[in-house]
Amino acid sequence: MNRKKAAIDVKTEIPGPNSQNWVEAYMKHAAPSTYAYPFVWDVTSWAQGPFCTDADGNVFIDFYGHVGAAPLGYNNPKILSDCGVPFDPVKTAEHDTFLAVGKDPFGSRNVRFKKPRASDFRTATDLQNLLVKLTSGFQMDMVFLVNSGAEAVSNAIKISIHRKFREVKARIGDELFGEMCRQLGIASSGLFTDLYADYPLFGLAAAGAFHGRTMDVLSLTNSKKAQKEGFPTLGWVKHVDVVDSVFDPAELMCEADLKTLILNKRLGRVVHEQGRVPGELLAYIIIEPIQGEGGYKIPRTENVKVLADVAQRHNSLLISDEVQTGIGRTGHWWGIEHHGVVPDVIAVAKGLRVGAVISRGNNFPGESGVISSTWCGGEISIAVGYKTLQIIEEEGLVQNAAQSGDYLMDELRGLRREYSFIEEVRGRGLMVGIELSDADKRDRLVEICFEKGLLVLGCGKKTIRMLPPLDVRPREMDMAVAVFERALSEL
Repeated sequence: MNRKKAAIDVKTEIPGPNSQNWVEAYMKHAAPSTYAYPFVWDVTSWAQGPFCTDADGNVFIDFYGHVGAAPLGYNNPKILSDCGVPFDPVKTAEHDTFLAVGKDPFGSRNVRFKKPRASDFRTATDLQNLLVKLTSGFQMDMVFLVNSGAEAVSNAIKISIHRKFREVKARIGDELFGEMCRQLGIASSGLFTDLYADYPLFGLAAAGAFHGRTMDVLSLTNSKKAQKEGFPTLGWVKHVDVVDSVFDPAELMCEADLKTLILNKRLGRVVHEQGRVPGELLAYIIIEPIQGEGGYKIPRTENVKVLADVAQRHNSLLISDEVQTGIGRTGHWWGIEHHGVVPDVIAVAKGLRVGAVISRGNNFPGESGVISSTWCGGEISIAVGYKTLQIIEEEGLVQNAAQSGDYLMDELRGLRREYSFIEEVRGRGLMVGIELSDADKRDRLVEICFEKGLLVLGCGKKTIRMLPPLDVRPREMDMAVAVFERALSEL
């Protein structure tokens, strides 16, 4: 089979018996998590571009792309040959795709992959150089590699907070810094007598945002109740609406001089009673150019520009969370470009195959050990990440994402005119959301598509997302839209 002639081919009930066996074997010892549906990718079977084969020989067309982590789809020939990997994606969205090696979960693992030697295996040095090149328009010159999107965001806020801490400490001195903490009810650390139990350095995030699930980053995430309930959070994060209303910084920010607030003992009233943020204590503002888990909602550009102005005025860092929107997905290399602002920090992962924090060198801590990571993404993932960027750049896939996204959304908007329960089709490039009238319809539609051989995922309260490969072809989009229409009709 080849990609030019490939088509959806559903031979069994979905999931078929082999796939069911793989799912049951996996779930026997797996903790509850976000398992979208029982799709099982058999890595020993044919797959290329958006097409993949399950453990029962059914061929699917994948328009969820491992939540954007497979920007070139499956088994791109250059990835396989240049990186010497047996299959790609080498890291799957494990909770949305079960990985099979053959038909039997308890059978032999003696598999012979058609795997050539790596002909162009690149390292972290190469990846860092290329990332600096791709962010040169933002004057960024330093990269910190990590393992995931949450880790990238975590380190982005760490460098922002540490930078602001150094700045505030130098400006007001140790004595006033201690008085500031006392006025805000912050005690000294019980472990290190010269440290404090907390540091009042603020961050702004968006209502509806999703930035990851680790405990620190969870303070920024604000998309779904289940992700936050029962977990403590950082105490100095404020959320603002950037989608549905116009953000007025005067309602949140306090522009008074920090020294004056402390000396006049007004700081506690401003922070605790008025709920406002002293401008000199604002460490970072973080924004998703398009909200991911929040439902593929696009922030108002006027709000993004106001937030960028606030960050610049207070010498804070504007962080663009490009975990899902980065490396060409939206029709620009970086999603923030649609808003016409220059970020100070980029946090990226998913399609890059590793996590990365990209910024200017003077924003990173100079001291050894303030930030660190054991794996830094891993050498094979780094090699695949470099090759992914190279292919996107050389084959003009950023432009293809823009053009293909327009085509796909036009086709989906045509369906909206026929099916009244489609409320909106929105997105940029190949990051496309279809919002339905209610969550039950959305969930059932995802199931019907799966049964018919089309892989899509939900997001937000009632939205379906489509993330096809950046090199998706018109016939493949037509095929997916045709299945989607049949599913709509059945719904």
